[in-house]
Amino acid sequence: MSEGLSQKVREVAARLGKSERVIWYWRQEGCDVWSPESVRQFSEGKKRKQTNIQKAQEKLERAFASGDGARTAAARNAKGRGGSNGGAQLGFLIADGDLPLPGRRGAAAALARLEESEERAHARLQAAMERGNPFEIEALQDFWLKCSEALRKLDLAIEMARRDAEEQVPKKLAQDISLFIAEWLRIAFAQFLSSEARSLMGIKDVGEWKAYAIERFRGIIDLTLKNSLQTKSPIPKWAAEKVKEAWNIH
Repeated sequence: MSEGLSQKVREVAARLGKSERVIWYWRQEGCDVWSPESVRQFSEGKKRKQTNIQKAQEKLERAFASGDGARTAAARNAKGRGGSNGGAQLGFLIADGDLPLPGRRGAAAALARLEESEERAHARLQAAMERGNPFEIEALQDFWLKCSEALRKLDLAIEMARRDAEEQVPKKLAQDISLFIAEWLRIAFAQFLSSEARSLMGIKDVGEWKAYAIERFRGIIDLTLKNSLQTKSPIPKWAAEKVKEAWNIH
């Protein structure tokens, strides 16, 4: 390999903002690195074939280029070592040994971490907008939007899981069921008075009066709950079972 060719490669690498290794690779792929038009066409073709991870890496490199050239160079070199594996490509930022010990686990902990990440990402975006660096703004805005979307989806998934696990129901449904139960209990009590008032008036013993009233009212509640199922405002079966349980109706 001639020194003159190596010098030309170094000059092209400096002009394009790429590493010499990248320029050599482009030459092997058939790109005429001495021709600006060939380089432009080759770069556009590479961008169309880029994965989302590779695009994110380039955005990060551009974002850090203005303030930390050493980090940018390290990122580029590590990306060249990363190969085609996504995990290896992302490993150029933080190694497993640099991570803190695992904390709380589970969906609730993940949601808390995402909430904190979204808040920090938004704060960084605001700071970048004040500085006015368009590349940094674009990269941080993209990261913040992804955090927000992930947070929205996880929050919705946890809410649906809790609902499926019967840990919560919509407030509107709870209000409607409470109204239906109260209304049908009022109807049951009105029927009880209409059908049992005369019989109760003839009972002089207080204990006998209470026992008779409770027993007759249980039967009327049972009949009322069954009748509610045939109307437009029924008491749900699971709620009716709880009413029966409270009144010891078998």
